[in-house]
Amino acid sequence: MFAGHIAKSYAPEIELVADVAGAPPSQLLLVNAALQTSPYKHYIAMVAAAINAAYGDQKADLTQVLTPEGLEFLKNMDTMCTSELGKAAAGLDFTKLQKADPSTVPAWNQLLKDNDPGTFTTPIPVPLLIIHGGNDEQIPVVSSALLFDQLCKIGQVEQRWVFAGQSHAGVIAPSFNSMMTWIGDRFAGKPMPDAIRPEGAVVQSCPSS
Repeated sequence: MFAGHIAKSYAPEIELVADVAGAPPSQLLLVNAALQTSPYKHYIAMVAAAINAAYGDQKADLTQVLTPEGLEFLKNMDTMCTSELGKAAAGLDFTKLQKADPSTVPAWNQLLKDNDPGTFTTPIPVPLLIIHGGNDEQIPVVSSALLFDQLCKIGQVEQRWVFAGQSHAGVIAPSFNSMMTWIGDRFAGKPMPDAIRPEGAVVQSCPSS
């Protein structure tokens, strides 16, 4: 979604016609809370390490949000793949790795807002499709519901498909053919909202779309 948002300045030579986002991470403080006790809690450490790598120690001081134990766990980012990180985190209480709720640390609160598409103040200049599994175990489905409403309010032309009972990865197969048709319709210049109604999905469109 950020690629779509900055496309005109980042790659002006490319004609962007559509943007598709699968379970886009947003409402990052909500996601942080949801992941604390989930099998994917290592994502919290991955995001902390990524933000620190992007912004540096001065703007993203890890000692403000992580305990010494948390800082020690972050060293695994350089040597482990995602599956290995998940195994390493399995027996850990992540509430003991986090020194402070990021929302209470002004610098980190702002960084999370800056990296959340829910804080966009102008729409992506092309139609957006959000796809989410109703039983997503990694990114809470409520987060994309909130994101959808936030983007509607700033005039985003968009649709959201939620596939009941599907997981984070499980939603890919049942949505794929309809997604490709939706993309093809954008290349063909067909109007939004698209008339496609994928089997098993609840379809939302902004009132103004």
